[in-house]
Amino acid sequence: MYKDSLGKVYVEIIDAILQKEGFTRWSTERSENCVEYHYWDNFYGINLWVNPDTEEFRFEWAVPCTIFSIKCPKCSPITNAEHFTKMLFRFRECVKIMKEGLRNGTE
Repeated sequence: MYKDSLGKVYVEIIDAILQKEGFTRWSTERSENCVEYHYWDNFYGINLWVNPDTEEFRFEWAVPCTIFSIKCPKCSPITNAEHFTKMLFRFRECVKIMKEGLRNGTE
């Protein structure tokens, strides 16, 4: 299944779900409270953080040449591929609209 005997989600399962969607694991971020895996969307430039303990994920996209970013609040569970795909589609649509607006604003 998705979890080991301690209830933690297998990172390999998360990696497989995300690779299908075009993400690559970028880094592992550790704090005193948790471990989060940072992924990068190879096409849109979307950052994704996943906490395998809580199965929460969040998206962020940095607006080029600015100090601004678009963020999605924490969502879960990452193991529900249908839910994740739906949230990713919506976030990518927002990024596409922003990119198009930036492209049109610079001409």
